[in-house]
Amino acid sequence: MKKLLVCLAVLAVTLAFDLDDAEPEEIAPYTSYELRVYESAKWACHDEMRKRPKMYTSFMKLFGYITGENEKGQTINMTAPVTMMEEPLDGDANRYQMCFYIPAAHQLEPPKPTDPNVYIEVRPRLTVAARTFGGWVSKMREWVTRKDDLERDLKAAGEQGVDYTRFYGAGYDSPMKYKNRRNEVWFVVD
Repeated sequence: MKKLLVCLAVLAVTLAFDLDDAEPEEIAPYTSYELRVYESAKWACHDEMRKRPKMYTSFMKLFGYITGENEKGQTINMTAPVTMMEEPLDGDANRYQMCFYIPAAHQLEPPKPTDPNVYIEVRPRLTVAARTFGGWVSKMREWVTRKDDLERDLKAAGEQGVDYTRFYGAGYDSPMKYKNRRNEVWFVVD
């Protein structure tokens, strides 16, 4: 029941607003991946430090932020992509960070989150090696499989300056979109 309510709420937000995307500049398309540049931008983020992420928890924290849980009580347009980053920590845990891109209308002064676990991150200009794929991604291991495939191809191609210690998963579609879904995995390139 809880997940149904979440899906309905996401649908309402998605239908009420046009998605405002983080727009990259494609600098080098290859057969199985492309290199892109994302300019510096602000993102609303939530972190989890654990062995396995609970993506639902992070999504709901960020969804709260864009539906008014911020100092101005403002509703903020849903954006794409939603990124999920996995970074190994010392020991058995990983850092899982989920972020929503802040739309252009709020980039200069995004409202401050009222939830202390949600924060605004200023991402520097990023060059990424990205691979796009379709379908549903519901578990972290599915992202990891795609990440492993991209890593293998980048190494085979001799790509230099790739940070393989962490990766991003990027989702572009509403949960209500069933066909022609767009997902990506990214590695940051120096």
